[in-house]
Amino acid sequence: PGGGGCGCLVRAGAPPPPPPLQQTKARKRAVAWAALAIGVVCFAVAFLLNRKPAPSVVPPPPVAENKSAPAVVSAPAAAAPVVSDKSIAVLPFDNLSTDKDNGFFADGIHEDVLTALQNIRELRVISRTTVLQYREKTKPLPQIARELGVAYILEGSVRRAGNKVRVSAQLIDARTDAHVWSLPPGERELNDIFALQSELAKAIAGALKTVLSPQEKKLLERRPTENLAAYDLYLKARAVNSSTRADLQNREAWLQAAVELDPSFALAWAELANVHLFFKGAGLDTTPARLDKAKAALDQAIALAPGSPEVIRAGARYFGTGTGDRARANEQLQQLLRLQPNDTETRSELAFEQSVLGRWPEAIASRRTVTLLDPSNTQYASDLVFAYRLVRRYDEAIAEQRRLAALEPGQLFHSGFLAQLAFLATGSTREREELLAQLEVSSPPPPVVFRMRTERALSRRDYTEILRLDKETSATNPDQGKQRRGFLPDIDRATMVSGVLRVQGDLDGARVRLRDSAASLREGLEREPRNTQLLRQAAVVEAILGNREEALRRIAQAAEVNPEASSKIAGVRIAVVRTEVLAWIGEKDRAIEELARLLRIPSSLNIHEMKTELAYASLRGDPRFEALLNDPKNTAPLFCGNLRAGYCFCRGAARPRPFPERRGRA
Repeated sequence: PGGGGCGCLVRAGAPPPPPPLQQTKARKRAVAWAALAIGVVCFAVAFLLNRKPAPSVVPPPPVAENKSAPAVVSAPAAAAPVVSDKSIAVLPFDNLSTDKDNGFFADGIHEDVLTALQNIRELRVISRTTVLQYREKTKPLPQIARELGVAYILEGSVRRAGNKVRVSAQLIDARTDAHVWSLPPGERELNDIFALQSELAKAIAGALKTVLSPQEKKLLERRPTENLAAYDLYLKARAVNSSTRADLQNREAWLQAAVELDPSFALAWAELANVHLFFKGAGLDTTPARLDKAKAALDQAIALAPGSPEVIRAGARYFGTGTGDRARANEQLQQLLRLQPNDTETRSELAFEQSVLGRWPEAIASRRTVTLLDPSNTQYASDLVFAYRLVRRYDEAIAEQRRLAALEPGQLFHSGFLAQLAFLATGSTREREELLAQLEVSSPPPPVVFRMRTERALSRRDYTEILRLDKETSATNPDQGKQRRGFLPDIDRATMVSGVLRVQGDLDGARVRLRDSAASLREGLEREPRNTQLLRQAAVVEAILGNREEALRRIAQAAEVNPEASSKIAGVRIAVVRTEVLAWIGEKDRAIEELARLLRIPSSLNIHEMKTELAYASLRGDPRFEALLNDPKNTAPLFCGNLRAGYCFCRGAARPRPFPERRGRA
């Protein structure tokens, strides 16, 4: 035990063997001194770990243990953050070209400059997804820098006319609003664009007093292609962020044309591999032929530039999304992180792969680091909340959700989710009731309000109210089910309502309500038989309809595509849905046994939700199910809280314990 309220201090690794039975006096004295030394070290470690280091960004407000989150969100009061002298945000470059269709070119130059700076190990560079919100630059630069937690801002513009290009850029010390450096004015030949980008990145590194390694210089000075037409096509493809079928097809065509113009264009080959993998990841094309195309493009990229960060990243995505070899994907991302230790995109992808492998302590540590490196990125904050929720660390989830709400003030979704987290943590419905009391003013209600009303009715088992809400909103707003954020999609909503009818004994009514959804799912699975989202939904629908064998077949197909052994996110999600299927079809013993197992590992299961979950209605009253709901272990966090340097250091836990799947290690 250490000091300062330490619950446990467990060194990662196997325990040492016991000492021999016979010892000399000298050896006993040595052992005593060693024990004393170890005690001193433990106390020192405990003291250091309990100290609160100066935050590099604004920390979230503390959350009292076992307290409910407030329903109304307000921005947390924050002290001035400590900002690194080597931190920079590259704002989107303005497109000053007469031809506004050249916007993709300005965006491409911006992304290439940002990527070049990310290749410098000493620099902390804010991600492109975060800085894009400042495209209009309506705020003063010092304010933008404070929001992003950086010392320097780079802003610039691009003007292209024919084979001439003019790039302007200036570096601002946002702490003093002082001009530090600017790119010498003048037009350049278009074929000088790579030299210009290299010059810009080196000048910024020099201004920030950064020493470049030989490898970093090589990356900054590279020329991806000598064919400017191929480069244009590459930038065009990269500028499209959508993953719709039409956009992916356009990207594929542009990149295929680029590599035909320049077969030695390694970055275009890597991006082409990514596009093929996006088809698979989006469920638009999961055929072996698509994966073969991704492999062929990746092989070309590796042959041309095996050490390029873009090629290594494409390899990680191929192993992760393509073949499901998560260990290889993890290795690739670790290699990439050695090149770009402060790149948030790399750390975020690594966190995902760690989660899939079930390495939750490492995954959460990675996500914490990402939010520190890029504190205003709402997606990274959401990912961290999701991870905290899965491992039942609700206090941390609430704190991060509050910080996220402060980043997007006025968003009702965040207030609703804070109320939901309070319910998951303690079973308290007070926060939801207070929020609903403030918001029940419009008809039809906003999607988030409809969802909260539905959750309230479920918690009260007021099934009549759920049917009334469904009828009311369907009549007043037929497009309501198409809302994407904070609302039940059409099929999920139909499933819930039909579940209510089934619980009430109205099987015919359930079949009528699910008729269209069941037809849509069956049609979708004919096109995409390995789409696990469709398979999960179809399994529940068939179970509610009483089609036992079809329900079991669909959930088995989903598990075959994403087995739990190879995916601790998708596979576990399928296992949770399996418990619902088993409960609906009357397999109570198997359902309860599976629920007991899943409550011991990170999953979406929560005992407060389980008490009112429609699928588990048939399990209520069973002593085994009730025992699960009343077992304190099923509400406790799944692993010790503070993990640093291979140690598990717990505070405030009644019975701290290591993560169950990695027992003996932190």
